[in-house]
Amino acid sequence: MVKRLLLLLSCGALPALGQVAPRDSATRAGARIETTYLDAKGKKMPSAEGADHRVETSYADSVRGVVRVYHPSGKLRSYTPYINVRHHFVHGRFLEYYESGQVHLQGDFIANKRQGDFLVYYPDGKLRRRDHYETGQRTAGECFGPDGQPVAYFEYEQMPVYPAGDGGTRAIVTAIQQHIRYPAEALRHRLAGTIKVKFVVDASGTVRDASIIGGVDETKFASSTLEAVRQMEAEVLRGVQNLERFRPGQRDGQSVAVAFSVPISFKIQ
Repeated sequence: MVKRLLLLLSCGALPALGQVAPRDSATRAGARIETTYLDAKGKKMPSAEGADHRVETSYADSVRGVVRVYHPSGKLRSYTPYINVRHHFVHGRFLEYYESGQVHLQGDFIANKRQGDFLVYYPDGKLRRRDHYETGQRTAGECFGPDGQPVAYFEYEQMPVYPAGDGGTRAIVTAIQQHIRYPAEALRHRLAGTIKVKFVVDASGTVRDASIIGGVDETKFASSTLEAVRQMEAEVLRGVQNLERFRPGQRDGQSVAVAFSVPISFKIQ
């Protein structure tokens, strides 16, 4: 299962607009607002000190809301309306901005499905890409060079590719499992199951920031059994650390970091 950065937009060539997000002042006036500070790698910070950017979530009620992300300068980076913030269901127009205030990209969602034109712009406001969607399915697409002339079409988002098998999730899981040894203590306790692990493939294709998702309820295990579980988790992390370099993921032709989460199974034959 792969976590992907949600980046989506809509129609018509825009001139050099300033940062005018869709209006929701009435909602914002009485909204509950949560502010989160993050470092450059997306990790939460305890305060604004040392943070790279901030995220503001304005709730219209217990479910609906708007998420605004701000550049380090304090200028608006993106605006995303949700009909369900927790489940990341987008409904309405998404906008992303360059730090200059120029619109970078825009698109529309209806019930979490892309609808209409998804537009990407160069920093000077010239159109770079136009993809058309109907109920979440792309029906047409075209790309343009800085001079406005058409260029060969390429996908807006491309996932990292692992240099083995099909290059996808199955190949990643297989590669991790090949580097795992079943801990003797786990075999002795006949422990089996699935451990979920997350990691990031950065813009160079290098794997970093591996960690176990969830973990176990320590109150339900004896100390010796818990140690065996910890050994299983350590084996999974070792397997991830031994992954080869990926072909990096791409966003609009630029290499970007992409987060993954995969399940690793332990079975006693």
